[in-house]
Amino acid sequence: MVVSSDDDLYIEGVLEVDGGLWLDNHATSTAGGLHFEDSIKSWFGTNNDASITYDGSNLVFTTGLSSGIGDAIFASGTIARASSTVIGDLTVGDDLFVDVSAGKVGVNTTTPNSTTNIYSTGTSTLKLETDGASRGGCLAIEMSTSTAGTGFIYCIAQVNGNLSCSTTSCETGS
Repeated sequence: MVVSSDDDLYIEGVLEVDGGLWLDNHATSTAGGLHFEDSIKSWFGTNNDASITYDGSNLVFTTGLSSGIGDAIFASGTIARASSTVIGDLTVGDDLFVDVSAGKVGVNTTTPNSTTNIYSTGTSTLKLETDGASRGGCLAIEMSTSTAGTGFIYCIAQVNGNLSCSTTSCETGS
């Protein structure tokens, strides 16, 4: 143990503290927990690969990994910015469920029975919207992947309210 002239204590090895711990006027240990003042960054990992900071209003999780994982900022109970990869199923509240193994997405259901399953106790609505003045949303439906029916049926909502379907593409640029 070394005590320097500026009142710092240096301990080589393991430090065991029975009771409270005060760290440079920015963190305290109380009742079995660790309390940090605002804007103190906690580093994790051998190479400081990740950190957690609370700036007084936002809780920020940061990773320094090169795998494309970015920051996740929790502001007022919402995720303000995040980029991540989810391995396994994903549930977002009661509104969205992704069944990765089956390749299905459920909206308002956790048991999708088709590739995309939209459930409602009222009328289920799928909205295709465009800002084009002369065209509505285009719906492309693949008929089959077998040789005898390969192709798509395209349906477009006309400005007069009619829905027209044909084998002619209504997709932008087609």
